[in-house]
Amino acid sequence: MNTLNGATFMSLVVGLILAIPLSLVVTRLFKKKVEKLINSENDFNEILSEPTLLVNPIPFPGITKLTTPVSHAHTYLGKTKTYLSHFIPGLLVCFMILYSNYLQGGSIVMMTAFYLFLCVCFPLLFVTYTLKPSGNDFFGKLLKIYFLLHIMFIVYFLFRSKPSDVFGILYLFLMNIGPTLIFFWLNSRTTIKAIAPFMFPVIFIGSLFIMLGVTLLMGNQAALENVFNTFFVFLDALNIHGLTNVTLYSVVFILFMGFAILGLLLLRGTYNSKNINGQILLIDCLWLTQVIFMTSMPYNDHRAITYAFLILLVYKIVQLVMMKLLGQNAHAGSHQQLLVLRVFSLGKESEKLFGYVASNWLSKGYIKLIAGFDLTNSLVDIDDLLTYLSGGIRKRFCLSETLIIENVNKIDKLPDIDGRYRVNEMYCNNSTWKTVLDKLLPGTNRILMDLRGFSAANKGCIHEIQQIIYSVPMEKVLFVSDSKGLQHGADMYTIMKIAWETIPASSPNYANTETVFCVFEYNNKKDLPGLLYHLSSFE
Repeated sequence: MNTLNGATFMSLVVGLILAIPLSLVVTRLFKKKVEKLINSENDFNEILSEPTLLVNPIPFPGITKLTTPVSHAHTYLGKTKTYLSHFIPGLLVCFMILYSNYLQGGSIVMMTAFYLFLCVCFPLLFVTYTLKPSGNDFFGKLLKIYFLLHIMFIVYFLFRSKPSDVFGILYLFLMNIGPTLIFFWLNSRTTIKAIAPFMFPVIFIGSLFIMLGVTLLMGNQAALENVFNTFFVFLDALNIHGLTNVTLYSVVFILFMGFAILGLLLLRGTYNSKNINGQILLIDCLWLTQVIFMTSMPYNDHRAITYAFLILLVYKIVQLVMMKLLGQNAHAGSHQQLLVLRVFSLGKESEKLFGYVASNWLSKGYIKLIAGFDLTNSLVDIDDLLTYLSGGIRKRFCLSETLIIENVNKIDKLPDIDGRYRVNEMYCNNSTWKTVLDKLLPGTNRILMDLRGFSAANKGCIHEIQQIIYSVPMEKVLFVSDSKGLQHGADMYTIMKIAWETIPASSPNYANTETVFCVFEYNNKKDLPGLLYHLSSFE
């Protein structure tokens, strides 16, 4: 490889190696700080209005266990426009990789060209997997068809080619799928997948500039002294002369940190302007890795890396144009609001179900929730991270009346450039969460309350159930429990019954003969299509 090829490939490797542990470290530090503030108390005096409770003239209607009609036991592919705005630019990248790596410079057998195209299209499976709503089995079917086609081509080549040629074809297949497999793994790690897509491009670009700069200047002492003149003046003042390895590495480290900070700030600005999000950046990082990896392989010529940057430029331009053309022209009142409440002690189970629901709901509206330690890994973003690193995380917490109003008014109600909405987490502590709940309930289109694992010991959930019954029409509310909770759900039934029997006259459920308490039994992912059907049935 030439200098540019080598520096680019090494920067890619450095980015992949450093992004994962750094993301893990900062996410854990952020989670530790958030948990400490959530469990804290301050002198905030929650003044909650105590409504006058009346005896509800309508007897408690009981709990209605929901089932899923067979004809509706499915989920959808999501918004086609969002999918196309990612798929078509990716398909274009596949054509350009195929041409630059395999087709230019000579003729090639048609069947071989088809197979090579099938190989370079493997990242499109990841794009489909990332964009598909949870619970949809379309990806599984697509994956089976993809590998079935590979088997058919390999059988064909076994009969038409030499065994050595078949091994060469298999080698090309493995080289093409390698980078994508890394991203499949990354996407399955909830502790790092929210931050790693922001870390990786910053480390890659910073490393590339530094490697190229050091490589070009390494053999020229005078040029190095001109570039780092101020640094050398400082060294001379300390009676340190010449460019030793220690001083060179110090300069490199300082430059890298400067690039990293600048890159993160630029990403933060782009994120806050809604021109990127974690999903867009994850797919972009996949194509960056795939293109650089494929065009930096040893058999490529010195022009290969030029093709790589040209391919990435074309990809990004086409993607942005398609997102602008196909994106939503939504206004603040056109969205669907979902408020998610849950038993915090569920931990991983709560995180899984929330991820499934969010992947489906965020294509049509935003989500509100009170943040807890169970979902911190999934919800941290670049803005949260930099706010934490700059020491301003307390401003994200609703610790006073002013901060509560300020943070509620900051709820993001509009979609990003790709049409996907965001999750709005409200950070509270033990002294303020009830006040924040009162601010979140009004205007909500749908409430999902996960009561798996609920018992009379969950005082916070008891308060939430009461406030929902007091202020929200029950047709907007979907409770979730599991088989154990429904079989031994005396606590849940009793709490709902008590709240129903003494209720404010202003409640939409007071004297309402049509009120139904809907509870869906969710035990595992197989029940997800039914849950999503009922969650959307009252939109």
